[in-house]
Amino acid sequence: MSKQNVISARVNDEVLAMIDSLAASRERSRSWIVSKLIESAVAKQIEMDNFIQVGIDEIERGDFYTQEEMEAWVESLKKSRKKAA
Repeated sequence: MSKQNVISARVNDEVLAMIDSLAASRERSRSWIVSKLIESAVAKQIEMDNFIQVGIDEIERGDFYTQEEMEAWVESLKKSRKKAA
């Protein structure tokens, strides 16, 4: 089993009540719920940071479309749909 560390955080009464409600409905401890929520939030934030970094890297390589290029592309799609109809 991996080492467990203890952290503390201040939350308002409403958040604490929501945590307690989740804990009760899942028959888990408050600590377990908070741990799982933190794991999930951190993983999602890291995923978002990585996604943003991909975009930053693409921009730095010059691999992107300008607003004008995107607008022209959308217009070309509209025209091709009209021709197909």
